[in-house]
Amino acid sequence: MKKEKTMNGTLLKVIALVAMTLDHIGMILYPGVNEFRVVGRLAYPIFAYMIADRFSYTRYRWRYYSIIWVIGLVCSVIDYIARGSLYQSIFITFAISILYMLGSSYVKDQYKHMTRYQHVLWALICIVVLGLTAYICYGKPIPGFIIDYGFWGIVTPVIIYLANTKTAKFIALTVGLRILSFELGPNQIYALWALPLLALYNGERGPGFKLFFYVYYPLHLGVLYMIKQIYW
Repeated sequence: MKKEKTMNGTLLKVIALVAMTLDHIGMILYPGVNEFRVVGRLAYPIFAYMIADRFSYTRYRWRYYSIIWVIGLVCSVIDYIARGSLYQSIFITFAISILYMLGSSYVKDQYKHMTRYQHVLWALICIVVLGLTAYICYGKPIPGFIIDYGFWGIVTPVIIYLANTKTAKFIALTVGLRILSFELGPNQIYALWALPLLALYNGERGPGFKLFFYVYYPLHLGVLYMIKQIYW
């Protein structure tokens, strides 16, 4: 008898939030305690998978993109005002991912109706956009401008979305995480621990709490930085 899958989307996102919070506690308050950063590696793969999954099923894709983008911009502005930093949060990373998914979705829907010339044109556009993204992430033309998780952090949710089966999606996620482990250091390999959790995902969204998930990221960072200023 097959075991029933027990993880809905809300539960997985709560696990990711806890992991992310521990990661940021380690980053901001206890930079010498590596265990916080190790546990924190669970957050990105869960969020990346859920972003791709949510995009596949939502009817309001542009609204979804707009919410993620606006939150990312607000976080970036606050971070720049508070610290003078051009570091772009994970919301910017995922906003760019969703923008790529919007483009991919359009091409998939229109592909059969396109001429050969249009196929070539869209292929060239894709190459140019990916090249520009890679240049911004790896070439770093703007000093201090860094996108969280970089090029492969942006691309991984996109290739998960483009994969047709759950097995293919897991392969896409695994490849993305493995490349990230080479780019971001040895701790990143622990992100693979998220795969067994995602294997339990039952495809259900679970209870709402959407506003909570959107507000939590800037709120918990603000609290942690305030604690650091007052007590550290």
